[in-house]
Amino acid sequence: MTQTLDHQDNSDDLPNPRVLQDQVFVAVSAAPYTRKDGGETQLVTWQSRCPTCNETFETVTPITLASFEPQRRCHAHRRPGLAVAREWRGRRLIDAEPRRPVICEARGHVAGIILADGGALALVSTDHELIDVLDVPLTGYGPRMRPHIDGARLSAIFRAWQPAAAMMEVHEIRSNDTSLAATSRGFALGIVEGVSTAHQVPICRSPTPIWRRLTGLPRSRCVRNAARYAAVATWPMRAEWFQHPAGEIRAEAALIALAGVMQSFGGHVSKEDRR
Repeated sequence: MTQTLDHQDNSDDLPNPRVLQDQVFVAVSAAPYTRKDGGETQLVTWQSRCPTCNETFETVTPITLASFEPQRRCHAHRRPGLAVAREWRGRRLIDAEPRRPVICEARGHVAGIILADGGALALVSTDHELIDVLDVPLTGYGPRMRPHIDGARLSAIFRAWQPAAAMMEVHEIRSNDTSLAATSRGFALGIVEGVSTAHQVPICRSPTPIWRRLTGLPRSRCVRNAARYAAVATWPMRAEWFQHPAGEIRAEAALIALAGVMQSFGGHVSKEDRR
């Protein structure tokens, strides 16, 4: 069973969620504290997941600290001097069995699809609520078990979500692609469009600069973790869905769905909406 972070009611005084080397920290409480020199400050309690055991733990930092350097592991797995990045590399914080999609009774939501770096799917309602985020279902074929999209499981996700429309990032074949890469890209596009057509879900292809401009992101992906920061700030209660290493792609899928909602039903995302 997927574990969730226990969030308290958000206060205006609590800082926004922070991402430190792909590890998400969510502020849950703040308490006043008197320093040895008599100065007044506040201590913030953060909640995150231990990269060693994947259990939820809490750590405390001063609210006025210039650099954010919290405890990275739980009490049982503290290892001073050992970098956490080595433990996170190549690890996906997902269940051993793929998580089943949320079943939506009402139609009218918009799905976001991105096929880069393994791919991800997201479902956003017309009032900008993030309903579900999933990795694109993959399976292997050939003697080397090369990954490609599992059309049957993708169809099951569309059947459960019942989206009214979908927005997909333009995934064109580049001139410098090898024949194998070009074939894989075309194969992936064909599966996604075939599944959407079977479920009568119209797909709108959006160039990368367009959906990033609609959601307030830089036009290019030169800023690392920009989509992850924006998604965590927009949906702080879903911060654990954007954990490393699939978190950046999941965040981009969620923001693509949000851009699809804004294109279909109007509106925009302001800085106040992300607080």
